[in-house]
Amino acid sequence: MTKEQVKSTPNGLYTVYWKGGGSSLASIGTTPTGKKWIAPVNWVSGSTSKRRVWKRISFTVVIPHH
Repeated sequence: MTKEQVKSTPNGLYTVYWKGGGSSLASIGTTPTGKKWIAPVNWVSGSTSKRRVWKRISFTVVIPHH
């Protein structure tokens, strides 16, 4: 994902598709300072500071809530 794509992604629940293959269920949110974070459910902790994590994402699909 580009920096612009990351910034424009609304907070929510997503299926994240990785450039290297596979997918993860993930929560994407925003810190109080405006940085985006991502927390795939199969990770031990979320990520905000590692720009390379976002570059590994091919695309995201929002999981609708009811």
